Amino acid sequence: MKVAKHKTTLDRQNAATVCRKALGLTIPILIDDMDDTANIAFQGYPDRLYILSTDGAITYRGGRGPWGFKVDKMEKVLVKLLNKAQ
Repeated sequence: MKVAKHKTTLDRQNAATVCRKALGLTIPILIDDMDDTANIAFQGYPDRLYILSTDGAITYRGGRGPWGFKVDKMEKVLVKLLNKAQ
């Protein structure tokens, strides 16, 4: 699937909707603003995995992927967070 470079927030919303449908996603999808504020703050390129607590605090910040992925460490943080929530 090809998606044109976004020129407006509406372009980004439409692309997210197309991707959600094409991938059959049911999870919430968030889009960045046109200044790429989240991308810059989280340094998401090429890939980066984060876990945020329900209050928005970063509880896990993975290395740049795919080589920086430490799934075992990420899993431990996620399990700990889920246990706290119960």
